[in-house]
Amino acid sequence: MCPLPRDPRSAVLPVSRLTLLALLLMGIPAPGWAQDGEWSVLRTGQLRVGTAGVFLQAHEAFDSDGGVRPLGSELGSSNALTLFPGSTGLVEALRDITAIPGYEPALGSTRSYMQTSQIRVPFQAEIGVTPWLTLGVTVPLVKSRVEGEVSLLPLGGAELGVNPAFFRSAEIQAFTDQLAASAAGLPAGESEAWGAWADRWIDLYGASTLFPAAGTPGGDALVAAVSEFNAVLGAAGLPPVAVAVPLAEAPLTNDGLRVLLFDPAGHYQLLPLPTQLLWGLGDIRLHGRIRVLEGPTLPSSGRPAYGITAEGSIRLPTGGGDEPRALFDLPAGEGHVGVSAGTALWLRSRRFGLATRVRYEVLQSAEVARRVGPLEFPLLPVANTRVVERDPGDVLEVEARPAVAMGRALWIELSYRYLRKGQDRYQNVGPLPARPVERLPYPSGDLYADPSVLEVGTERTVQRVGGGLRYHPPSGDFPAEVWARVELTIAGAGSQALKATRLEFGGRVIRSLWGG
Repeated sequence: MCPLPRDPRSAVLPVSRLTLLALLLMGIPAPGWAQDGEWSVLRTGQLRVGTAGVFLQAHEAFDSDGGVRPLGSELGSSNALTLFPGSTGLVEALRDITAIPGYEPALGSTRSYMQTSQIRVPFQAEIGVTPWLTLGVTVPLVKSRVEGEVSLLPLGGAELGVNPAFFRSAEIQAFTDQLAASAAGLPAGESEAWGAWADRWIDLYGASTLFPAAGTPGGDALVAAVSEFNAVLGAAGLPPVAVAVPLAEAPLTNDGLRVLLFDPAGHYQLLPLPTQLLWGLGDIRLHGRIRVLEGPTLPSSGRPAYGITAEGSIRLPTGGGDEPRALFDLPAGEGHVGVSAGTALWLRSRRFGLATRVRYEVLQSAEVARRVGPLEFPLLPVANTRVVERDPGDVLEVEARPAVAMGRALWIELSYRYLRKGQDRYQNVGPLPARPVERLPYPSGDLYADPSVLEVGTERTVQRVGGGLRYHPPSGDFPAEVWARVELTIAGAGSQALKATRLEFGGRVIRSLWGG
C-alpha cells in the first residue's frame, strides 16, 4: 500500500516531525496517503483507472435521539385505522350521523417488515496533469432493492372496507343529493338540523380511504340512521329516501390492503414490495486534487513519508433522488448539483500508516416531487404528491484510516467514518393543486399541509467503523492495488440514518502515458 515514487524532478517541501505531529493533532485530514491511492496526487502523465463493488444493507434505522428501530416500524400499528389520513374525520362523522357517542369502528392491527439494500459500482479515471495537479471523474452505476411486507391482522369484528366512493361515485352523488333535497323539504324547524345531518354524509364519504362495510355494526348503524330520517320524512308527509346507503362491500383483508396500496390506478399507487429497480446512473463527480505538501520517501533512513493534499469536486444531478411512490427509498443519488472541498493528510513508516480526511459539501436547491402530509400518517394518497423546492442540508464527512503492514505488499486497514448532514428545507412551488371534481376521499387538511413537515428527521449523523485488507505491491512491481473491507454502523441519529452494513471490494491500476 505504498504509493508510487514521485517524479524526482518535482519540487517537494521538507517539514519537521514536530510540524507533522502538530498537523495530526489539529486533525487535518487527508484522503490520499501511501496506503490509499484513492486520495494521492499522480505524477505527470500517469493514468489511474479503477472500480469497486459496494454493497449496502440495512433493516434498522435510528431515531432522532439515537435509538434503534426496525425499518418500516411506523407502518405497524395496533389500530390500523390510524395509519390512513382522514381517520379522525371519519370517526367524528360516523358519531354525528349515527348519534352513537364514543363509537370507534374496528379494523385490526398491522405488522410490517422491511429491508433495503443497494449495489453501487463506481468507475473512476484520473490523470496527472502536472506534478501537483490530478483531475478525475467518477461514474457510479447503482441498483437498489426494498423488500418486506405490510400485512393486516384483522379482528373478528372488523367492520371497515374500501370506501365505495372509489367505485360508485355516481351512486354516492345521487344518494347524498337526495338526502339534501329531502332535508330541505322539511318544515323550517327541522330542515336546518336535518340539512346539517345530510351534509355530514358528504363529509363521511370524503373523509378516508376506508368506510363501514355492509353487514357490520357500523354499516347497520348507518342504515338505521337513514331509516330514522325516513320516519321523520314520513311524519312530514314526504317520500322516503329511495336510494340504498352505499357501503363498503366487505371488511378489509390482506389482499384488499395490497390492492388498495399498490394498485397502479388506485388511491395510493405505491410501488409494490419487493421493489427492485434496474441498474441506473448515480451522481457523477468531477474532481481535482492538489499536492500541498509532501515529504520524500527515504527507506534507507527509516524516516516516515508524509503529505498533505487538497481536493474539490462537483456533483452532477445525474442520479435520481427519492421516489415519492416508494414506502422507503435508497436513492441512486441526491439529484442536486453539489460542490465539495476537503483536505487530507497521510503519514507512513515501514510498518505503520495513518491517514485522515475532511470533506464538506454544499448542495444546491432544486424542485422535487414529494408526498406532503401530516407526519402521523405514513400512508399518503397519490393526490398528496406535490412539486416543492428542496434545499438540502450541508454534509460534513471525517474519515481516519490507520494501517499496519503484514508483509511486503499486504496491509491491514482499520477505518472510522463520521458523517453529519444538516436539515433540509422545503417550500411551496407555485399554486396548490385543485381539489378533484369527483366526490372522492381527499382530506383537505392532508393535501394542504405545509411542506415544512418534510424537514423533520432530515438532519442526521452516522458513525461507522470497519476493517479490511489492501494488497499494494511496491513501486518496482506491477503498479496495481486491490482491497476489501467491511464497515458497520455503530451510532447515529435522525430518522433517515440507517444502521447499515457496508461491504466493498475494489481495485485499480496505474499506467504512465507520458512524462516518464
